[in-house]
Amino acid sequence: MARAPSPPLPAIDHVGGYKHSQYDPRIGWEICQRMCDGLTIREIAADPDMPCYATIYRWRRMHADFAEMYDGCRDKLARKHQLENASWDAARAGWREAEIAGGLRRRRPAGAGRKSTYTLEAAQAVCERLAEGEALSAICARPGTPSLKAVYTWLKRFPEFEAMYLAAREEQRMWLELEIEHVIGTCRSRELTQARALVAKLQGRMGRLTPKRYRPDGRVWTRPD
Repeated sequence: MARAPSPPLPAIDHVGGYKHSQYDPRIGWEICQRMCDGLTIREIAADPDMPCYATIYRWRRMHADFAEMYDGCRDKLARKHQLENASWDAARAGWREAEIAGGLRRRRPAGAGRKSTYTLEAAQAVCERLAEGEALSAICARPGTPSLKAVYTWLKRFPEFEAMYLAAREEQRMWLELEIEHVIGTCRSRELTQARALVAKLQGRMGRLTPKRYRPDGRVWTRPD
């Protein structure tokens, strides 16, 4: 069922230069509604009536009410993907049983193979730390967290985790870009050498986040650090 049309929203000023925050809860609500409709942040930001890509992420850090709506929407989407996968798994199980009954395949012995360590809570914890800028290798080195091998397996087996992982990597890259802009915009002439070194370090970090693997449908995911 399609949602009701949104009420008129305040105009967004896209002209460059300093200006006070244009955040409005109504715009924040509309962004989250579009996310729940399945649009990506880049698709939302492409609308002239919406804030730009960087502004949306900045609002999430600066405005607690928007962050709560944003994170709630992401959780809702993750649960939706999980339910869709559960439905798909049930359908595959039905097909498998039909093939066994028809003598087309043998039943796998009970208890064969290792049980997956994947849970939605663990996946969200990994992606939250990624989005905050922590390296995946450092996350996986913590006690009680999945190994790098487990993360690779999750990416291949669980589409909802792949979607969360891609979003976290995108957010991580955006904050690196914003940090570079901040360094360039605030450095003084006597600090130029140090600023260049910091920018080079941040750019190197961004380079390591460049997608390394491509899927046939055009989606990409980055190799864990």
